[in-house]
Amino acid sequence: IEPTQENLKRIADLYIECFNAPEKGENWTKETAYQYLLDRKAEGSIFTTLRDDENIDIICCGSDYKTSFILKDLEFDPEHCAYISLLAMRNKYRDQGLSTRIIKAYCNLLNEKGFQNFLIRCRSDNKPMLSVLKKSDFKVITEYNSELGGVTCKRSVLLRAMVKTPEDKKELFMPAVKSNA
Repeated sequence: IEPTQENLKRIADLYIECFNAPEKGENWTKETAYQYLLDRKAEGSIFTTLRDDENIDIICCGSDYKTSFILKDLEFDPEHCAYISLLAMRNKYRDQGLSTRIIKAYCNLLNEKGFQNFLIRCRSDNKPMLSVLKKSDFKVITEYNSELGGVTCKRSVLLRAMVKTPEDKKELFMPAVKSNA
């Protein structure tokens, strides 16, 4: 979809529903979620959604890793890499296998645009999301403490490589986390 102001506001509502977790210190508001999405738009993110006339029910977005905000956290420079910054869906769509299908389809879409590697991160304690990502051929490559939305927590970074032929296989290296020192 086109990340218009109206669509970003609708996505912000979904973002709040999925990620607002006061018990974990995550207190997203319409303003902070909208700003997060504006930042993703500024990075050149490609937004894909499942929606009806009124609601956006599922969102996946990402951009070139080299323009993404996560670049500042990792010393990792894979060729042709996209960073998937957001995957979220309303509760009514969960536990149906849709997350795995959507993330794979999104990687295929980005692969058609020239990306061959895909990074994504999530809270290390988000076992359902880690399970979805592992079913989608992502592998944990590192964990580190990082701040987002005012909350610092342990995050897992996962990588998926699109391998078309055996000759395309390359040894992938473990990225180092940049120190704040």
